[in-house]
Amino acid sequence: THHKCKFCTLYCDLPFKFRMSPIEDIENDLLEAQVLRTNPYSKMLIRLQGKDDPDPIRRVFLTGANPFVLKTEKLLEIASLIHKYFPLSTQSAVSHALQIQ
Repeated sequence: THHKCKFCTLYCDLPFKFRMSPIEDIENDLLEAQVLRTNPYSKMLIRLQGKDDPDPIRRVFLTGANPFVLKTEKLLEIASLIHKYFPLSTQSAVSHALQIQ
């Protein structure tokens, strides 16, 4: 977290510093994923490719460093948005055990 993670080097070479995403960005990402999965144009393209309609999104994985650095209230707000856009989904994230307090 904050470019000090001892088990992950994913963010070491990035040209930008860690920042928490604004809730508006998170909601926009969820809306984009919902639209891509459910709008008629996307469904038509899938059918033209000879594929079945995709199943509803059932899992949402929180990424982008360590979501557990967020305050509980922010995580609950994000969870509420996920449920709003993907009501059938479960949610998960990854963290190092020593970073959870």
